[in-house]
Amino acid sequence: MAAPGRDSGRDAIAAIAVPRGAARRGVVRVSGAGAFEAVAARSGDAVFAARRAGRPTAVRARWVLALSDAPQALARLAAALGPAAEIDVDLWAFPAPRSYTGDDLVEVHAPGDPQTLDLILRGLLAAGARPAAAGEFTRRAAESGRLDLTRAEAVAALIRARDDAERRRALALLEGGLARETQAFVDRLVALLAPLE
Repeated sequence: MAAPGRDSGRDAIAAIAVPRGAARRGVVRVSGAGAFEAVAARSGDAVFAARRAGRPTAVRARWVLALSDAPQALARLAAALGPAAEIDVDLWAFPAPRSYTGDDLVEVHAPGDPQTLDLILRGLLAAGARPAAAGEFTRRAAESGRLDLTRAEAVAALIRARDDAERRRALALLEGGLARETQAFVDRLVALLAPLE
């Protein structure tokens, strides 16, 4: 199922990218070398059209849930659906370097049932991705220059936020509040130093 494209050189990582709990839609993200191939292993070659286009693209696909991957906790779901089931998903494909991480990245948008998202993640892991560590997508974004350090810290603060006040502060950082304040300070300092030079 190989297709033309570029490898980022960093291994493929995958994780559920929404808070735990039932929701109408959920997202599972995979990024790195082999991300498109991992998705294609369960959804066919449609995702490669985005890579060839060289720009972010959404495609509709059928995702094969390999229920043989299901742990004992999902046995009832597996028994109800049979040995394999398919669901409709939207694949948001972001070829490198036009992604959050700077690597090839694909988001699988699917029904938000936690068991379904777990099965999608297991499918990606079975296809060669590894589980992402906490904050690893954001770390990769900072390493590739897609996100500055203050904004990377803001993402971490947003994830850890326990109340509305903490969320507001993290969002202000994410929108560049600290970077703007720092730049204003640097501008004032340069203005003061110019006459001395």
